Amino acid sequence: MQPPSCASWQTAGPEVAERLPETHHSAAVIHGGGGNGMADSKQIARQSIDAFNQGKLDDWMKAVAEDAELVTPMAGTIKGREAIGGYVAQMRETFADAHLDIHKMVAEGNTVVVEYTFTGSHRGPMRTPTGETIPPTNKTLTGPALDIAVTDDKGMLTSLHQYFDTARGLQQLGLMPAPAAARA
Repeated sequence: MQPPSCASWQTAGPEVAERLPETHHSAAVIHGGGGNGMADSKQIARQSIDAFNQGKLDDWMKAVAEDAELVTPMAGTIKGREAIGGYVAQMRETFADAHLDIHKMVAEGNTVVVEYTFTGSHRGPMRTPTGETIPPTNKTLTGPALDIAVTDDKGMLTSLHQYFDTARGLQQLGLMPAPAAARA
């Protein structure tokens, strides 16, 4: 289980660039609309990821379309900017020190694929896909993840699909036993 970054994507376009704070984060992810070149898209992504890493979710959410969709192992399908914002805020409460380290990104047209590592300390309640709440374990979760994001012509996020190993995360948090060693 891995909390969603949702920040591993962000979109570019002049309207988005004006809404996000200036930063110098080294991570990059996205190709957006508005006719901007890839370098501009990467800068916007850096700004977005930095906003997420700093917990500035209002800045991060400004580039999410009203009818956006998030598909994640921890909650299934979430539709709409408000619902996505609520989910991301809850995950930031669960992992208040969440941090993303981007390793690779590939962009073609309005689609971006991002490989990253998520790290965060489980210090807040965590909701599961079944609706249960897991109390804080105070353990650190770290693991690889992959996001696929799609933007519209205005550079607004319309679709984000996340992939990460929930079993590995549960094991790191002490909530699931590690698999038995292979027997000879």
